[in-house]
Amino acid sequence: MVNTGKTKMKKSALGLVLCGSAMVLLSGCSAPKIAEMRGMESNASFTVAAPLECLYQQGVERTAGGLNMTEPPFTSFINAQAGTAFFRQPLTLVELKRTPSGETDVTRRQTSSAALFGQANDLVAFLKTNPCAGSAS
Repeated sequence: MVNTGKTKMKKSALGLVLCGSAMVLLSGCSAPKIAEMRGMESNASFTVAAPLECLYQQGVERTAGGLNMTEPPFTSFINAQAGTAFFRQPLTLVELKRTPSGETDVTRRQTSSAALFGQANDLVAFLKTNPCAGSAS
């Protein structure tokens, strides 16, 4: 099997994520809990003319594709019945909430260090483009 540059890049990105995780563990620092993050001021907030479920699914597909291999991977969750969803990195929370008009409010909250490194900038920019526009949702 031939080792391609892409494979090498994935291994390097994995190494960065593992190294960062190890540093957090060794330093005694921990990622803030979701409830703590919800208490932080948002640094991105906008409404997308798209149904929650469609916007969430598009975000899941986008993050699974590896938006930025130097960032920690996202975890995500949707509660369609409650009309809420989120994408989470250790220091960033991007929340989606269905509005009464069927649109979706998007809010990002993060620590100052995550903001400094632009964590989740790619996801936020992607969601702003309304990837559901023109699709049958």
